[in-house]
This record gives sequence, C-alpha cells and structure tokens, in this order.
Amino acid sequence: MSCDSSFFFSDSNLEQKCEIANSLCAQNQIFINYYSIIYCQLDGHWILFILMAIFVVLIVFRFMSTLVMFYLTPAIEFITEKLNISQSLSAVTLLAFANGAGDVVTAIVATETLDAISYNIGSLYGAGFFVATLVVGITIINSQSYIVMKSYFIWRDILFYIVATIIVIIYGIVGEFSLIDSAFLLLIYIILVIIVLFQDKFSSRSKKQFDEFLIENVMDETQVTEEIQPELQGVNLNEDNKKTCADKTFCVVDIPFRFILKYSIPPSFNVAKSTLLITIFPSLSFVYFILGSKNYDIFSYLYILSVSIVLAIAIYSSYPQDNELPSYYIYIQIYITIVSLVWIYCLSGILIDTLTFFGMLTNLSNTYLGMTIIAMGNALPDGIVTMTLAKQGYAVMGITGAYFGQIFGLLVGLGISLLKTNLKTGASVEFDLFNKDLIQQNLIMIIIIFSTLFVLIITFLYGIVKKYHFARDLSVLLILIYVLVLSTITIIAIYEAV
Repeated sequence: MSCDSSFFFSDSNLEQKCEIANSLCAQNQIFINYYSIIYCQLDGHWILFILMAIFVVLIVFRFMSTLVMFYLTPAIEFITEKLNISQSLSAVTLLAFANGAGDVVTAIVATETLDAISYNIGSLYGAGFFVATLVVGITIINSQSYIVMKSYFIWRDILFYIVATIIVIIYGIVGEFSLIDSAFLLLIYIILVIIVLFQDKFSSRSKKQFDEFLIENVMDETQVTEEIQPELQGVNLNEDNKKTCADKTFCVVDIPFRFILKYSIPPSFNVAKSTLLITIFPSLSFVYFILGSKNYDIFSYLYILSVSIVLAIAIYSSYPQDNELPSYYIYIQIYITIVSLVWIYCLSGILIDTLTFFGMLTNLSNTYLGMTIIAMGNALPDGIVTMTLAKQGYAVMGITGAYFGQIFGLLVGLGISLLKTNLKTGASVEFDLFNKDLIQQNLIMIIIIFSTLFVLIITFLYGIVKKYHFARDLSVLLILIYVLVLSTITIIAIYEAV
C-alpha cells in the first residue's frame, strides 16, 4: 500500500484508507493532512475537497498579498531608510526580497515535500515565463507611449536571467545540485548585486535615474499606488480601501484577514501603543507554534506569556507620549519582518499541502501545478501593478522591476531551497532532467525551462536590433508564445493524468 491515487481509488475499505492517510500520507503534508480530513472525517467524499481546495488557494493568495503589501514591505522600507542603505543596495536586497518573499518562501517550504524540485522549477520558471510573455506583452499594449528600454535592462538584467537559466540547464545535464552548486546560484545573485553597486557608483547621471526607476518599482504596490496611481484598488488601509471594498471579489474575507493580522503582527505604520502592546503575546505564540513544537504545551505558553508581560511593561514605560517613534522602533520593525515571514511560511505550507493532495486526486504533475497555480498566484499581483504602471506612462519602470523580481526569485529562491535540502540530507539534490528513462516525466519541466530561455533570447535580440524599442509586434509574439506553450503543457499534463 502506498499514498497515491491508485490506492485511494481502489476497492480498499475506508478504514484502511484512513489508516494510510494518518501514517504514510502524513509525511507528504506540512501543516494540514488533507488525506486524513477526507478519508477519516469526510468518509472519502473527495468532491468536497475540490471545492475546498479552490477556496483555500484563493484565500491563501489573497492573505499573502495583504500580508506582504501592508506589513512586510513597509517594515523593510523602514529598516532600509533607518540603516541608511543606498538605493541600489536596497533595490537588489531588502526591497527585492519584499517583492519576491512569496516566491522565495514558497520554494523553501516546498523542500519539505517529496518532489520539491518539480514544484520549485515549475513555480519559479512558470512565474518567470508568465511575466516575460503575458505581462510584458500586455504592458506594451497598455503603454501610453512608445517604450524605449534602458540599455542596462537588456545587457544586465535579461542577460543575467539567460545565463542563470543556461546554468540550470547545465545542472540538468549533470543530473544533480551539490552543496557547492546550490551556493553558486546565490553567488550569481551576489555578483549581480556587486555589478549594480559598481554601476551606481561610477556610471553617468542617466544610470542613476534608471536606479531610481528600479527602486520605485521594486518597492511595494502601496507606495506605487500612493505616488503614481491613487485610484488603484486595495492599496490603502483607510478611506480608499473602504470605498472600493464592495467592488472586490474577496471583500467578504478581507475583514477576517485584517482582524487576524491586526492582532498577530505589530502594526508597521500608524502605530498606536495600545495595539502594539496587544499584539506581543499573540505574535510570540504564533511564531513558537509554527517554528517550535507545533503543539500546545501549556508550560511553554506560560513562559511566552511571562516574556510578553515583561516586554509590554518595558514598551509601555519607555514609549513616547507624543506621536514620535521610540529610538528602538527599528527592532520592532525587524520583529514585524520576522513574524511576516513566519506567516508566509505557514501560508505557503498550506498551499503546498492543498496542491499535493489535489495532485494526488487528479494525477496532475507537481511541475504543472507549480507553473500554473503557484506561479500565476505569486506573479499576478506584480503583473497587475506592472500593467497598470504602463497605462500611467511608467512602462519602462514596470517591465524592469518585473524582470528583476523574477531574477531574484530564481537565483535566491532556488538557491536557498536547494542549499537547505543539501544541508538537511547531506547529499546532492537529484536533478536528472535529461535522463532517457525520465524524459516523459520531466517533459513539462523541460518545456517550461526552454520556453523561458527562448523568450528571454528573443527579447534580448529584439531589444538590440530595435535599439531598445519595444513595439507592439513584440507584444503579439510574446502573447502567442504564452498561449501556445500553456496549451501544449496543459494537454501533456492531462494526457499524463488520464
């Protein structure tokens, strides 16, 4: 007996399925054992899960978007400003992480599943392909003026993306990622950071203006909205948000989201001392539960309560009476960042659990689920912002930031996730992409990697030939490529599942 569709759709009785769900299948789930829920509590009515899965996936993406936009990004911006980090350094480090936190943390969480490399390749390259084709294509169409990209975008960003993809293909030929190989992916990104800093220091004034564009786009959607397009929906927690809430698809679930986050994470702006004090115990308890024992130990929570009381007294007695922030507020922002990342870790785990069980039911490959549901969910918010910027005349800024976020997600997200697996297992991560015996199993992964590489090369050459001008003929080509590849991969995934 094994934890797969052949067993759960066999004639085995419900008790046997429940036993397997609670034993073997529990290893496949991170936070929620859907196998146990369906076959031990819902008497095998998996159709209920399909409805549940759709709802859970949508809710997770909405929750994660709200979390990053209103807690993680403002906290990182505050830390960046307080530490007086240069614009270029913050663009390629802290602010880039704020935009790509969902991709990176999802990749790290996926390492706890049995087929982590398929999830990660599918989601990271799926998101990159989605941005490089559909998002860029629609951005060009929506642009209010002729798009002339900066030379740095072609020769630095796209070229680095191409090199990184070729390196991944080489490792696919080699058949594995060793500890050194995983660290090398991170080294590539460090090299990119060094190049950016070097250009910022020694380049001309036009390059500095480019960096300002890059900073503006890598920063969170909230700031973009406040400074460029106030009428965007859902980016203000106050009056603008209340006015547009009725028009949102997820208005009903927004209220509990805000309530949960309000009392589990300290506020990142508009700080009220009372709210800050209230969040200390819930946030510490949440971090302990997720990263610690994942169970309720009364003595541990009494200890956390004691620590919370001490911290609350210290903050209450030292917090300024006026509207000024305390001198130690940067440490509160660092704590907000940590709690936000723990939340993202939790949400990513729930998402992976849902898709793992959905993949078992439908027999769809993890690569396909990663490159569609996870990839589109993570890339869609940035895509919407990029396309909206184009309507406001900021297409160059939008496209540049969108590409930069994908480079960060690929090199840092994949690099850290592989490094974690290397250290945990003490062995190399198998990535036998071109093994003749596994070609059919890896076909979707091969297609999405080479399709992304093809699009990057086309965009690179087009930019050089057209002297960095992006015209509508490029947008038509990119959109057609996206539709063709997605249709092909979907047909293959369904054929393999049947």
